[in-house]
Amino acid sequence: MTLTERQMNIVQTVADFDSIDRYQGTLPRKHAFMYDEKDINELVHSDILQWVKLTFPCGKGVKGLRLTSTGRKFLEGPKRACTSNETLPTPSQLDLLCDIVYTCRISLFRGIMPKSMIRQYAENDVEELYLGGFILRIKIRLEDGEKLKGFILTAKANRLLKELALI
Repeated sequence: MTLTERQMNIVQTVADFDSIDRYQGTLPRKHAFMYDEKDINELVHSDILQWVKLTFPCGKGVKGLRLTSTGRKFLEGPKRACTSNETLPTPSQLDLLCDIVYTCRISLFRGIMPKSMIRQYAENDVEELYLGGFILRIKIRLEDGEKLKGFILTAKANRLLKELALI
């Protein structure tokens, strides 16, 4: 698919939000209103962008647009420096984080670790990682109306795993 200049601008804006920790790689819905709804719908329909809802441990939620793996082919992802001030999770929690990384890479799961799969891990570990800001709950609404629920890693967790050379 070839993108128009306006569509490429939207994809670039969503990619720019990838480096903002506060939004976890999601262009908030309130910022998406600046763009033509028709262009956004075409990008969502062609699987370049997807609508998601992130839920933070404090209860706050962010609805917005996120790049899919197809969308990342159009752009090169931002690179960020790692910091070593992070508190280290336990070994079982690190295993869970690594499993989330590899599960998210499977295209069948659309970039998330499904809620049904995370049930096999200790609830305590999942809760501690969620409250510690290492994972976020996510809801994705697909075009056919189906809703997917699951978890994704935060930028904090990605930096930590890269520092520890686990990914």
